[in-house]
Amino acid sequence: MPLNVRWRGVEVPVPAFVGAAATFGIWIVALATHEGARIAGPAWLALGGAMYVWVRIRAEIGLLEDLEAGELPQGAE
Repeated sequence: MPLNVRWRGVEVPVPAFVGAAATFGIWIVALATHEGARIAGPAWLALGGAMYVWVRIRAEIGLLEDLEAGELPQGAE
């Protein structure tokens, strides 16, 4: 795929890293400049993380376990 680089034997998508860094930077700026974001931002992330853990534990799936995609229903292609 174009714009990928090999790092330690693994293909790494450069646009994904640029996007992640930009998103993180914007989040930090929002936390620094917006009082409501200082509370809502970390609370939203904590809630999402807790929900992820709860769903995975309830479904008896490991937190870092990969899942195989199921088959698509007929006509969903």
